[in-house]
Amino acid sequence: MLFGGITSDEIFTEVQLAERLDTSRTPVRAAIQDLVKEGLLVSIPRKGLTVRKITPEEQDEIFLLRSAIEVESVKN
Repeated sequence: MLFGGITSDEIFTEVQLAERLDTSRTPVRAAIQDLVKEGLLVSIPRKGLTVRKITPEEQDEIFLLRSAIEVESVKN
């Protein structure tokens, strides 16, 4: 996940994530629920969570969007 050092092949729990972020479980739980709803995290019953792998097409789209945003930010 973004700058958290969590890879798409790593399985982690809510508790581990809260400890890693040095915060309480309540905001972590809420964020996890949102990320699962958005399809960015995958819940593995009785094991934990993992980051969803992005497809090559999604990688291309992200790169194009980021490039467009960076170009516009330089213009302004």
